[in-house]
Parts: sequence; structure tokens; C-alpha cells
Amino acid sequence: IREAENLPDFCWKKGREEALKKAYKLYCVSEYAQDFIIKNYNKNVHVVHNFVDDVFNECGYLKKYDKEAKIKFLALGTIEKRKGYDTLIDAFLGLPEKIKNSCELHIAGRLWDGAKNFYPKILKSVNQNENIFYHGEIREREKIHSLISQCDYVVVPSIDESCSLVALEGAMLGRPLILSQNIGAKYVLDKNCGWTFKTGNINDLTNVFINAINNIDKITDMGKCIRNQYLKTSTYDIYEQNILKMVNDNIVEDIFYYKENNIKL
Repeated sequence: IREAENLPDFCWKKGREEALKKAYKLYCVSEYAQDFIIKNYNKNVHVVHNFVDDVFNECGYLKKYDKEAKIKFLALGTIEKRKGYDTLIDAFLGLPEKIKNSCELHIAGRLWDGAKNFYPKILKSVNQNENIFYHGEIREREKIHSLISQCDYVVVPSIDESCSLVALEGAMLGRPLILSQNIGAKYVLDKNCGWTFKTGNINDLTNVFINAINNIDKITDMGKCIRNQYLKTSTYDIYEQNILKMVNDNIVEDIFYYKENNIKL
């Protein structure tokens, strides 16, 4: 299961909610999603964390502090309400003018047809503010990785996200993270390489922006820290081991059933 608090949106079809509640065992991608599923559907749920490929040696580098350079924040994802772009922009615009002028906010993502009543406000903010940039939809992974590497901090302001691959890619490329509390990828964070803020809380995110700006001289150390967190939790090899363990545990658990029914493994 790769969803969290939006799972009820998938239960409109008959039988889906019943299947969730009666399942012998469920797997999800984060502790955040696990907590929601336990509270609402089923206690028999286990976590297998997501992964992203490690391309740091091909296109990554640790950011160095440059007191003359503008501090760049980056958010990636479909331009819709659930991604929290309204909170993101309002928080950025709420920065004191002098601080705001030392920063840039970069955004990239698809303009989704289902959000036509939402994204015009975002584009208006882009057009009216010279330090907010919209890069359009980017599909090529190399270009996404390049954009992440050009920025200082990766921000994921979503209202709900079971496990953000953007957050994992930012961590893989050594970029400190700013995550809303409703982001399943919080397990890659510690106090030395990023921040969380109250979901949808503009003032809280503004304060985190200020904190990040004040700590920009530590950007290299924070980058090393978040990349180490990625290497401990979110590589392909770790994911492969966890998936194989999941399969193996379930096969071993039912081994006698297989033998009794002459099922060859």
C-alpha cells in the first residue's frame, strides 16, 4: 500500500475497505502510513521503506557555503492542493523583506487538469515575485537531479504523502530537507540535517525557512549527514533485502500449508 491519509478516497469501490480491514497482513512504505492504517483499518500492517537509485557519484556533489550566493529552496511535484504549494508560497512571502531578497524559491511540477481551480494562484505568485521561479514539468531524471543539485534545500510541504520520493532523492544528493509532519519520509531526518513543520501552518514554515537561512554556513555538514541517512535507510540494496525478507517470512510462516497441499516452492 503506497498511500496514507488519502486511503479513504480509494474505498469508494465496493469491497476495498472490507479487504483492508480483513487482510491477514498488509505492507506499507512508512511509519506515518502505518499509524494511519492501524488507527482506521487493520493492526496487521508492516513497513517496507521506499528507495531511490544512488546517482550521487554520477551527478551529485555536496553544496559549499557561499556567502555571496542566494539561498535556493526547491519544491517538486504536481501543482495541486494536496502538495501544499499554497502554504509553501505564503510562508516564503511571509519572510522579512531583507531575508526574502537573499533567497529564491524554485518550483517544478505538472499542471494537473484536476487542479485548474488551484494552480492559477500559484502561477500568479510566480509572475508577481521576481525571486519565485516555476520550471514547468520535468520528466527526465537527469534534469531533476541537476535541479536538486543546484539548490540548497529541498522542501516537501504536502498535506499528505505516504513516503516522498522527492525527499529521498534530495537526501541521496546531499540536500537538507524541510518536510511537513504528514510526510512518511521523515525517517531519513535527524536534527542535524533538516526540519519538520506543522502541516499547513504558514507561520511555522516561515520560521523553519528562517532557521534554514541562519544555518546556511553548515550546508556542507548537513548535506553529509542527510546523505548518510539515505545510505542507512533508502538504497536499492536495503530495499531488496527488505522485500526478500518480506517474501521469505511469509513463505516460511505458511510452509506447512504448502507441504500439506503438495505445493512445491
